[in-house]
Amino acid sequence: MPRLTQLLLILLLLSHFPLQAQASASVLSYDSFEEARAISMQAGKPLIVFFTADWIMPCQWMEEHTFTNPPVKELLNASYTSARIDIDKAEGKSLKERFGVTKLPTLLFFDTKGTLKKTIEESVNAEDLLKELSGFLEVLPALMSAEIEPEEPGLEIPKPILQISRPAIIPENHIDTETSEVQAAPEQHSVYIPQHNATLYSIQIGAYNDYDNALKARQKVNKVSDLQVSILKEIDDNRKDLYRVLVGNFDNIELANKQIQELKRYKVDGFVFVMP
Repeated sequence: MPRLTQLLLILLLLSHFPLQAQASASVLSYDSFEEARAISMQAGKPLIVFFTADWIMPCQWMEEHTFTNPPVKELLNASYTSARIDIDKAEGKSLKERFGVTKLPTLLFFDTKGTLKKTIEESVNAEDLLKELSGFLEVLPALMSAEIEPEEPGLEIPKPILQISRPAIIPENHIDTETSEVQAAPEQHSVYIPQHNATLYSIQIGAYNDYDNALKARQKVNKVSDLQVSILKEIDDNRKDLYRVLVGNFDNIELANKQIQELKRYKVDGFVFVMP
């Protein structure tokens, strides 16, 4: 074989490997969160966001083995919008702080309204990811129907909802954003209105000026407890929004203290909070 022909074949083979790597990386369709979210809403498909870094071995392992799995690729392409976010890039650093990403790899699942519904903070093999993707599609209608839709479409997190009793959800138009006082609500909303001689207790596990952090705290408790977790919006001394994360409603302080001990088993600390 002529030398020139041999060189051409070698160059052709070498050029093939970068193309394979690019094809592997392109399994996740977008590298911009905002673009992927917009496409997700337009297409009516949930969004999965993969937080990664080129120097993290478990991240690279997932890109080489998990996302290239044919059933995973087929399900992602058919039923999801997907994004790959590199935390070493400017948008990645901002999104890492925005969603409280502390481990890599991390997967975030959003519904078709752009609301964060689920977080996975570990590397996942193809079989397990396929189960997670399929399971999320099955429970998504119930997750979305359980939330009050935001006034503006496409918000990545739901607006704060003040909840006072287990069945009660106070609509946003009944919350005074300056004082957080509950106004009179129609009877059909089944809003619990505390009496002067009745005291309810809850467990405060945190208070935040950033609603993203309050949401993260709520999700942490939801993973380990079936108790209702509410977010109570107030205004602090500096006239800034303050979000209290409250767990459960109890008729007496003894029950609340007992539940505090249970939460400590899952490394969740809190103290008794007297409901307004």
